Amino acid sequence: MENVPADNKQILETAGLTVKEAKGFGLAFILFNTAKAPFNKKEVRQAFFYAIDSEKLTKNNMSGMATPASSFLNEGHANYHKAKNVYKKDTEKAKKLLADAGVTNLQVTLLSTDHPWVSGMTSQIKSDLEAAGVGVTIQSVASSSLYADYLDKETKDASFDLALAPGDPSVFGSDPALLMNWWIGDNIWTQKRSQWKNSDPEKFNQLQAVINEAVTLTGAEQQKKWDEAQDILSEELPVYPLFHRTLLTAYNSKVTGFMPIAMTGLNLLGARLTK
Repeated sequence: MENVPADNKQILETAGLTVKEAKGFGLAFILFNTAKAPFNKKEVRQAFFYAIDSEKLTKNNMSGMATPASSFLNEGHANYHKAKNVYKKDTEKAKKLLADAGVTNLQVTLLSTDHPWVSGMTSQIKSDLEAAGVGVTIQSVASSSLYADYLDKETKDASFDLALAPGDPSVFGSDPALLMNWWIGDNIWTQKRSQWKNSDPEKFNQLQAVINEAVTLTGAEQQKKWDEAQDILSEELPVYPLFHRTLLTAYNSKVTGFMPIAMTGLNLLGARLTK
């Protein structure tokens, strides 16, 4: 069984199954509509991440089976770099960033997918943001309609504020260029969803240049570029993780040679069933 809910780990172990964990890239992210004021200001986006207590989210809502994000890439990834900006709860700093950006009496609607583990986080996120002076209305929508009905709009029609959703493109591979370009590349995410390509083409192009150069390099020189890309993402935050999930996999002890993987799916190569 892949993607075991953390709260069910003990139940499965009591039933005689083996449950193993692997830290991966799977995450919950916040996406801002950067075409809409005040989310066109990176300081406002940063304020939201300082306001939200990601450590508390992982402890209370993920049963500890997640790690607060300290970079775009997850800790343990071969190209991980602790980012220039690591967001730990600092309500006063969040308030100051909002004030310095000239933002007062901000009222937002947070779109959240109806995944149980995602929707379960919204009450705390609302409370954290309201402590920083931001009024929050939660709007839960079906995962199937979040993009088609709310986010995939042309700039002139973009009306949403921000969204909370899950994602894990590492099922297609762990290459940093793939993972970064999934949400921040020249595609529908930056053209219609976060709108970042349109709202800040200078920074968007800067990041793309770093990624494009990185894929032409190797070794330490390549890692320097991946570090730079992770620093830019931690500064700009058009789409950014709150935490990276620990993926739990359960299996019958009669299966030998099986190893869990840190992404969706099961890898049964080399596994055998004993009598």
